[in-house]
Amino acid sequence: PIYFKKFGSQIWDHSEECAVICRHLSGSYDPGLCYLLGLLHDVGKVVMYKCLVEALQRADPSSSPGGKLFKDMMVRYSLWLSWRIAESWNMPESVIQALEQQRHDSQQGLGQVLSQSNFLSELYMLSKTAHIDVEDTVAAFGLNGVAPEVGQKVFELLEAHNQG
Repeated sequence: PIYFKKFGSQIWDHSEECAVICRHLSGSYDPGLCYLLGLLHDVGKVVMYKCLVEALQRADPSSSPGGKLFKDMMVRYSLWLSWRIAESWNMPESVIQALEQQRHDSQQGLGQVLSQSNFLSELYMLSKTAHIDVEDTVAAFGLNGVAPEVGQKVFELLEAHNQG
């Protein structure tokens, strides 16, 4: 269905951009591991959405996913599911710990790299779709502990990545 393809495209773009940012912000961490973490962080959303689409097709093939209940469930359980999937795939312990930190809002180390990367990826998407202006983007950098020059560099990196 078209809604699954659209969601899939959006979540892949976000995950890929998050991975690019994670690699850029990796610091003393393995850049390849950080890239993998960025790609994996939302795998739980993909699985949940696929299950919803399959359930809707069985119940009413003309239905499309959405609604407040589904969105609330996605927010509540997708981080947990991503963490459990990483565990079941025997991902490196540092990846599992970073994903677990996202569930508890206790980011440090690699979890903090992921958190900032996810934030910057989402902020970039909002700025590109004109949902947030330049002044608000710069203000959001500061409110989330991102130096404006770091945020600007990340946005330039994503522009180059998306053009290449």
